[in-house]
Amino acid sequence: MIAEFSAGGVVIKREGDSVKVLLCLQEKLSGSQVYCLPKGHIEEGETYEQAAIREVFEETGIKIKNPRFIDKIDYIFIQRGSKIKKTVYFYLMDYESGEFQPNRETISIGWFDGEEAINLTPYSSEKKIINNALEMLKSEK
Repeated sequence: MIAEFSAGGVVIKREGDSVKVLLCLQEKLSGSQVYCLPKGHIEEGETYEQAAIREVFEETGIKIKNPRFIDKIDYIFIQRGSKIKKTVYFYLMDYESGEFQPNRETISIGWFDGEEAINLTPYSSEKKIINNALEMLKSEK
């Protein structure tokens, strides 16, 4: 089995008393479009946190501040006949600046209420990460 490592972020933007969560609309290899958290491969020499910050910027055009580790997820998938175990490290991040910049991976981005973000992503592991991020925010107050 091949091991792969990625990192990503749950980017939040505070709007008055409410908090919005950033999701990317991306087209998958199957051709379906799904909302997901921004994430991607860790490059040689990068820490998980550095990779998460870079990937968020590359996929969204958004600059972040105050990254803090949430959790990691593991899953297994088959690609070109090979079994791959992927581990993704996620960070809670605060929006700093920037606007969406179209790129080859992301069709659009959106800012959603927490429950809406959890309902929009089809991945149970990402639902859990978003929920964990929202719980962390409550404890930071």
